[in-house]
Amino acid sequence: MAMRQAVLKQSDLKRYAKAMQETGVRRWRVVARPDGTHEIVVNEDADDNLGPDPDELLK
Repeated sequence: MAMRQAVLKQSDLKRYAKAMQETGVRRWRVVARPDGTHEIVVNEDADDNLGPDPDELLK
């Protein structure tokens, strides 16, 4: 019986981590589903600096 392919590869996780670090997001997690899709969930605590509010920038 052949081994199943990984749901989340280390290279994908490294790429996600680098992107989150570059954008300044400190608290996040990856949800890896059996169908191969990935979802990045960012913690929305008031303490996290996620950058300026886009609506405020457009005023």
